[in-house]
Amino acid sequence: MNGLVFFVEGIFPYIAIIVFLFGTVYRLWCWIRTPVPLNINLAPAKTTWKAVIGKIAAEVLLFISLLRNDRVLWIAVWVMHVCGLIVIVASHFFGIIDASVEAYTPYTIPFSKTILYIAAVFAFPLIGTLLIILFRRIFTRDIRRISIPTDYVAISLILIHVFGGTYMSFFTELDMSKVAAWGMGLFTFRPVVVEGSWIFAVHCATCFITFMYFPFSKLFHPLGQITNRWTMTQKEVELIAGGRVVK
Repeated sequence: MNGLVFFVEGIFPYIAIIVFLFGTVYRLWCWIRTPVPLNINLAPAKTTWKAVIGKIAAEVLLFISLLRNDRVLWIAVWVMHVCGLIVIVASHFFGIIDASVEAYTPYTIPFSKTILYIAAVFAFPLIGTLLIILFRRIFTRDIRRISIPTDYVAISLILIHVFGGTYMSFFTELDMSKVAAWGMGLFTFRPVVVEGSWIFAVHCATCFITFMYFPFSKLFHPLGQITNRWTMTQKEVELIAGGRVVK
């Protein structure tokens, strides 16, 4: 069991990061090299870089196309992304930083524990919106018809990961100094494990499985949206085979 835990918490994260980086480069390279035989500009096409960047930002950050087509799903997706960002930044990065400061220095970050608990509360609406999205895929006929098995895999991985993190935050006494030592061990290439917490091993495994799977799934859609929007907002160019853009 100890060997399996060490692999999950000490070795697998490096494998996942390497696969994520190479997978990201590979997907972007494939998209860039895909031939675009026809000009598919949006009308009216944007004529300045500021306008193009604004159009891309509106789609990537505000999900404008989704808002126009399905407002209920837009609300669920928006809440999911906002809550997910708060949980990741405040509970994960801030939590590990706070624990590291406390473990390796005589100082503490003011209101750190309060911030962590407030951030953890956002996991509940995150779980709710993930369940809404999952149930829509299962019970809405049109969405179920266009869904593929990997869609359910991605949502299930994220749900298990969030459930595990929520369980650790509210129902266990996880020693954050051990988590800080684990994070520092990965960063310094001296991996250690968090002893005595099976739920942390599950949380860690689902995190890095999702991370590794990310470039090869629909979870990669933010970069896909940027690439797609950049292509469709070109002005006065000829798109030719091979994906090169010529004035």
